[in-house]
Amino acid sequence: MFFYIVGAVVLLVVYNLLTGRYADYKRKFTDKVVVIIGASSGLAEEMAIQVSTYKPNLVLVARRLEKLKEVEDKCKNRGAQNVILVQADVTSQADCKRIIDTTVEHFKQIDVLFLNAGIALTSSLFKMSDPEPLKRVIDTDLFGAIYPAFYALPHLRKSAGHIVVTSSGYGKLPGLGISAYSASKHALHGFFDCLRAEETRNRMRVTLVCPGYIKTPIHDRALGSDGKEVGSHKKSAMFAYTETSLSLAAKKILHATAANKTEVYFPTLVSIGVHLRGILGPGIYDWLNYGSK
Repeated sequence: MFFYIVGAVVLLVVYNLLTGRYADYKRKFTDKVVVIIGASSGLAEEMAIQVSTYKPNLVLVARRLEKLKEVEDKCKNRGAQNVILVQADVTSQADCKRIIDTTVEHFKQIDVLFLNAGIALTSSLFKMSDPEPLKRVIDTDLFGAIYPAFYALPHLRKSAGHIVVTSSGYGKLPGLGISAYSASKHALHGFFDCLRAEETRNRMRVTLVCPGYIKTPIHDRALGSDGKEVGSHKKSAMFAYTETSLSLAAKKILHATAANKTEVYFPTLVSIGVHLRGILGPGIYDWLNYGSK
């Protein structure tokens, strides 16, 4: 077992060295039209603030308009050229179409689309009396990414643009009490990996980001077994030692975008877990982590 782990680490290091790309931030962001979904708080807010340094034209999207106005001020102070706000619910197809229509009407194009809206569910399936919270999570975390991508696709084709999807380490690994969340993230990989394959000929880029634990409001607003917000969220055992600061997480995502990376995991422990499960297979890996038989 020790040699499997060492081998996974060595392969991961070699892979990162061989596939590391120069990140051209100015070419990717300066004077470009960058749409950020879920920008009123947390990771997407931090990404919006950091990317403003490169003087893009920003479209900030979220349900809470007052929060978006606060983020707008921060982005302008950091250097964003123009900022427009779109109040929208990503579970609504009509709202998602309006996001894209508003962007194109104002800026005439879309260059980068960050898909970052999400909610969490922290409950085992057995403890739930109604499956409705499962649907709420999947509608937000999966279709809340698919709908904007669908309507943006013709414009991203024209600009040879870039879609950046915030997945999770749980988009590649199983976990306890997160079935709907993990299912949504796994599905994101299937959908956007296929989209990347379909649109490579059109020079489009698709990046999937798989972080470990990041302290954001998504954890405090996680749904419990009854579908109500739990108010706080305990870290899972697997990711208890993978916490990444909000600032560093946003920095890594912008770097992956500017470097045109296909998929990125952080911190290193998440990368090791993903690759180790691939080496050992689900049976052995899950048995080691959960005692699964």
